[in-house]
Amino acid sequence: MQAAQKVEHVRPPNAPKDAKLLEIRAKCVYEDDKLLDHLKLAMKRDIPHFFPSPAHDHEIVLVGSAPSIQNHVEDIRRLKNEGAYVVAIKAAHDFLIGHDIIPNIALMVDPQPHIVQCFQKKRDDVYYFIASQCNPIVFDYFKDSKGVLWHLLTGKEGEQEAINHEIALGGGSTSGMRAMTLAWAMGFRKFHLFGYDSSLPSKDSKQLKIDGTEIKEPEPFELWIDGKHFWSNPAMSAQATEFEKVMNSFKGQIQVRVWGEGAIPHLAACRLKRGLTDVVDGPFKPIPCSKDYFKV
Repeated sequence: MQAAQKVEHVRPPNAPKDAKLLEIRAKCVYEDDKLLDHLKLAMKRDIPHFFPSPAHDHEIVLVGSAPSIQNHVEDIRRLKNEGAYVVAIKAAHDFLIGHDIIPNIALMVDPQPHIVQCFQKKRDDVYYFIASQCNPIVFDYFKDSKGVLWHLLTGKEGEQEAINHEIALGGGSTSGMRAMTLAWAMGFRKFHLFGYDSSLPSKDSKQLKIDGTEIKEPEPFELWIDGKHFWSNPAMSAQATEFEKVMNSFKGQIQVRVWGEGAIPHLAACRLKRGLTDVVDGPFKPIPCSKDYFKV
């Protein structure tokens, strides 16, 4: 057990005098009873279930839906051509296919039915990983596709019984964070992250996702991270906070390269500056794997 470390919260020199530590508490849009109904219905579907794989040396590309991915189309294409596995998260699916980059997996977590709008360019050669908490309408939409059922760990009462005690993956409140733990369970240890901005380019920028979705309420606020400020909202700020927690949970046994600009790329750069080995800004290094490296 490691000794607890004292954390000094230092006010950035350029931060407003009334700046305060940010505390975000994420909450699902659906109540637990409705989510449990989704789980039970999902378990009745004739669909393959996800189970973990042992650790391996392949690279994975996780593509979020932040607008910045339009600046990295050729980077993603090159990595896929070099053999990396590509996961499209929500709106990144249609964007990548529209640029002739076919993801290996498309990922969805949201329990609301409108999530299907992110997957209008369905393909027979893409595996659609559908979280068991997803709406039955989503399962109906993908009934003729290559679907895979997987579970989120939320800790709600009755969850484990509803999923027959199959593996459930932790993470954070967003699809992007859950994608990281799913990639881990698939055996990947070398991650590329695209579209993980968790901030807006400017106060006046309203585009939240690559599909044109705009930020509504609340209005963006100024978020300070290690002396640098970003324009953010509660959901994006929560994801940035959860990025640190998820990275720490891997205990240095992965390597992550975060592409682009924004809050999470800045957090990654801060980890690199602190000498942590779980972030790289160039080629990955060999990762030793022992027999105890990954257990379920």
